[in-house]
Amino acid sequence: MSGLLMSQELLSSLSTIFGETDNSVGFSKSELEKKLVACGIACVDDDYHNNGLVYKIGLNKKDWFYNCLVAEWNKTKSTTKFVQLLETIFNPINFVKDEVRLRNMLKSVNDILIFAGAQVNDKGKVAYIAKKETINGVEEQKKEMSKKEEEKRIDFEKLKCQLIELSKFAPQERGYAFEKFLTNLFSEFSLKPREPFRIVGEQIDGSFDYNGEFYLVEARWRQDKITASDIAVFNAKITNKSSFTRGAFFSYSVFDDYIFQTYNNRGSSFILITVNELYEMLDAKMKLQDFIYKKVRALAEEGVTNKKVVNS
Repeated sequence: MSGLLMSQELLSSLSTIFGETDNSVGFSKSELEKKLVACGIACVDDDYHNNGLVYKIGLNKKDWFYNCLVAEWNKTKSTTKFVQLLETIFNPINFVKDEVRLRNMLKSVNDILIFAGAQVNDKGKVAYIAKKETINGVEEQKKEMSKKEEEKRIDFEKLKCQLIELSKFAPQERGYAFEKFLTNLFSEFSLKPREPFRIVGEQIDGSFDYNGEFYLVEARWRQDKITASDIAVFNAKITNKSSFTRGAFFSYSVFDDYIFQTYNNRGSSFILITVNELYEMLDAKMKLQDFIYKKVRALAEEGVTNKKVVNS
């Protein structure tokens, strides 16, 4: 376990993360005590006592936890129990009931562990890496690890199966199921979706945020081709909002060729996507962000709303 580079800064940072005052963000003191005891780390006296008046004096939670960690290090000069503490906290089984809090903690902990030559992996184990000395080096490594983490997190096969299952719904239910699938798809790829909503005189099938630009969604699952009239209605929803509103039209069926004659190279601000393209994207394990990037770039550079971008 000698791979973890111990320092006062590391212990202080861990204490700040785990001992955050807000118990919805950090652990309560009783939770911290249980985790220390489970790893064989002694709980030091926090000087928490009645001073004879109406209140008590004692160390705050963060400082007390820090003193516990420092006392262990000064006594053993071994990182074994610190590694055990991290692996106890981030045991995957704990995420079942406490996912949000632990995910946020894990990100913060890994941000500082980079400087100590370690990371907690997706199995809850401490893995050792090359220590990064510079901010640029750390940022590069964080981006690379974030990319790998996202690739592990996204279950492309599951999403493919969910897409295929949509065809089994009754026609009236299928449209709503398709909208729900798209909302989940945007969420999986961290595109901050908004669920379908209604405003005066309009139904919007949802929206998502791609690089700070907002895209209104149209979701159609029907056998007939999408016509130029369908696109005209959708285009009006976009242009009536603002000059910077964008759109993405998702369709089970193909688009009529007349649409391309009407809207390609015409200053359009929407992209056209078929279900078949979504399946190809998932089958190729292509990130949705990369898929949209290629679509938007083709629209900007070539004026093409329906560019095929998978394996291109």
